[in-house]
Amino acid sequence: MTFGPAVVVGLPGGFAVEVDALYQRVGYRSDSSFFDLSFSYTRATGNSWQFPILLRKRLGHGLYVGTGLAPRTIKGNEQTTLVQATTLEHTAYQITHAEYPGEWRSELGIIGAAGFEKRVGKLHIGPEVRYTWWTRPALDVEGSRGFSILSNRNQVDVLLTVRLP
Repeated sequence: MTFGPAVVVGLPGGFAVEVDALYQRVGYRSDSSFFDLSFSYTRATGNSWQFPILLRKRLGHGLYVGTGLAPRTIKGNEQTTLVQATTLEHTAYQITHAEYPGEWRSELGIIGAAGFEKRVGKLHIGPEVRYTWWTRPALDVEGSRGFSILSNRNQVDVLLTVRLP
């Protein structure tokens, strides 16, 4: 779930500038084993903050489209647990737990958005579909046995705004 405040400033000609501060919890899990002699489990979590700036154009009947940029930063950590057999009979195991700073990267997104606003009493309610293409992956980690963990550079969000006049 993504949430946070937004400020929209109207401009002449049906244009507006929108600035947001959006928070989202992100993370991944990974595990691997080696012939029943060892098993590792990694869990990484992070706090993602996006600060999109959009130029919006009103099309009429509450409809609008927009485009802009979204700087994003993610901070978090990674916990790894390693369980290793210390004998070939699997009668004794060694458990190691470690915590590291996450390998998240900050990046810039390019946004396309479309939505509409409808007045309901004193409130303005507006669903919006927003597509963000990130200029590089937020996560690119070399995993076990040559596999890598690579975050998706395409993101689609459905946002709901509620504002007072």
